[in-house]
Amino acid sequence: MKGLLTFVRELVEGGGPRPSQFAALEAGLARARREDAPEIRRVLAPTLVSESMQGLAYLKPHGYPGDYEMIDRIFTDYRAPDPALARWDGYFQTRAAPRAVRNRKAYLHRLLDGLPGEARVLVAGSGGGRDLGEYLRTRPDRQLQIEAVETDPAAVAHAKMQCAGFEPRVRFERANPARWEPSRKVALAWCPGLFDYFSDPQFHRQVERLFGFVEAGGELVIGNFSPDDPTRPYMELVGDWHLQHRGGEQLQSLAESAVGGAGDIQIGREPAGVNLFLHVRRE
Repeated sequence: MKGLLTFVRELVEGGGPRPSQFAALEAGLARARREDAPEIRRVLAPTLVSESMQGLAYLKPHGYPGDYEMIDRIFTDYRAPDPALARWDGYFQTRAAPRAVRNRKAYLHRLLDGLPGEARVLVAGSGGGRDLGEYLRTRPDRQLQIEAVETDPAAVAHAKMQCAGFEPRVRFERANPARWEPSRKVALAWCPGLFDYFSDPQFHRQVERLFGFVEAGGELVIGNFSPDDPTRPYMELVGDWHLQHRGGEQLQSLAESAVGGAGDIQIGREPAGVNLFLHVRRE
């Protein structure tokens, strides 16, 4: 631990890590213990400001981890204006988890491309809406009917700006996605990040509930981070950002217990292999 603290202190004093030091930093954090987090954060204190990615994760100015601003910065590959903070952002943005989040956007776009005509879509936990906005702007002729639900009012406001000009094809609701119901059954229910924060009993209940909104031939698709995520020590020790990591077998088992024989269950993954996707298709 002393060696890691010395190394991190040198990185802070040197204006942040350079790419040649990224692997050593990730390896050092992987060897650290949970109880080491306060000391690591104390050394990193000058970088734990809202202008930096790791500072935004730690400070949680919107009151919860993985907020819409964080995801939006990941989508745009943000770097702080301050060069010293920008080096830390370079480390953050090149880790496996942020790469997986950017891949998640492309994963959604492929799902939407596969839907027919005026298919109805539910997005539960829509965040800042950049992924939907980019899709609509690059495919202006698509007539999908999208209902997007998000609890955070600031996220809803940001999402409406991202999708301006595409109403009423996309409609944002400020509501709890774990309780809200769509006006009609949908061809796709997409839940990109909610389930990373659910306990197993909550996961089971929400799969059962959301699958009930899926029409025949449609599917529920849920994103969940894998236990194989090498970014986990960095997220937890520096950002105090904790997820419920689940592997493919666990996702399969939870889905089977929730829907029984009513759905065909498959597990997908984005190219980094870190974000898994539970697909439950209604027969």
